[in-house]
Amino acid sequence: MARHTVKALPYTRKPQRAVNYAHYMAHREEGLPRGEHREVYAIGDRYKEVARQHPEPVGREAAFRTQLKADAGLVPKGAYHRHVFTVNPDAARALAGMSPQRAERVLRDAFQETLRSSALGRRLQGVYVIHWHGGASRAAHPHIHTLYSPADSRGQGVYIAPRHLEAFKRAWTFQLDTRLQRELARGLVSGRDLAAVFRTARLVGQFVRSPLRTAASLTASAAVRSAFPATRAASNDLARVAGAAVRGPRSAAEQTASAAVRSILPVSRSMTKQPAPRAGKRLGRAVLSTALGAPLQRIPGVALVRPVLRVARELIRER
Repeated sequence: MARHTVKALPYTRKPQRAVNYAHYMAHREEGLPRGEHREVYAIGDRYKEVARQHPEPVGREAAFRTQLKADAGLVPKGAYHRHVFTVNPDAARALAGMSPQRAERVLRDAFQETLRSSALGRRLQGVYVIHWHGGASRAAHPHIHTLYSPADSRGQGVYIAPRHLEAFKRAWTFQLDTRLQRELARGLVSGRDLAAVFRTARLVGQFVRSPLRTAASLTASAAVRSAFPATRAASNDLARVAGAAVRGPRSAAEQTASAAVRSILPVSRSMTKQPAPRAGKRLGRAVLSTALGAPLQRIPGVALVRPVLRVARELIRER
């Protein structure tokens, strides 16, 4: 199977030729309509500072070319190295299935981490552009064009040996594969899938503790839903009551009270979704507050009654 790789293009010592290549990177992509250009990104602190000073893409591109030409004066006879970071067909298909913004973020993150993985990569300065080369006639095969300044972050000359190129290849393969696997995993598992997994795990736990009661509860719920398919909300309430009746009278009473509050009283959705005792408690508070004309916590004497009620509740529980 084809691998991701990093190709080294012939370097040049002529600043004007490097500037022309920077213009090619932004404007000469195959299939790019005339007048459009690709976003040019910075490599290293020196070029990131240039990008911050020129927020507009067109002005930033011109400033990058000016900086590339000026860097020739930092190192006598410095070399402008060029690389192309490519992906294999499987990765190209995976990137094509993502949104353009998401695919570009994957490529940019993998490229930046590749440079950070080595001491030389952390010192490099320059620019890079992502090309897609797709269209109606063939699938896209994204790749990254890079142009490095002849001077690194310390103002010293840049020399990229074959061993450095091999290190870039290994890091690029690892970083890109890692990010693609992470993004594909995010796309395969949604929040709804996780909720279904947790719901299934809860049912399995209930079945292990009480198999007959759980099976009867599920059967009763399914029977009610199939018998009353007209209104989804009403059939769900009846299914909950039927399933709770199998579990016990208390559960059935709670579900019945909750369903009654949902169907009869015009209360908030958040309150009706709570269990019946809690919903009744909140409903009682709302009724008393409306009758007295003020929230309960602001009425004198209520704060004194709460400790008494708490002690009485504990005595009832002990009995």
